[in-house]
Amino acid sequence: MIISHRPNLSRLVVSRFQARAALQMAGLLDMVEAAMQSPTVDPIVHLAWTDAQEFRRSSPSIAAMAAQFGWSDEQLDALFMTARGIEA
Repeated sequence: MIISHRPNLSRLVVSRFQARAALQMAGLLDMVEAAMQSPTVDPIVHLAWTDAQEFRRSSPSIAAMAAQFGWSDEQLDALFMTARGIEA
């Protein structure tokens, strides 16, 4: 039996500010902003990026963004964990 020590973060929710601040701290915000302006971005993902007031770790739009940028589950979890700790 293999036991995973990775916490289940699928229910984690962060505010728009927290998500953007975590991306800024990781040096990724400018890249994400530019990518979201591409005409090839899924329109639903673009709407989520521009209009969502909160981001859920389990969201299909978040999964699509992570796949677009080649982020692993661990990298995405780390961004969400960082975001969770940010207060305005």
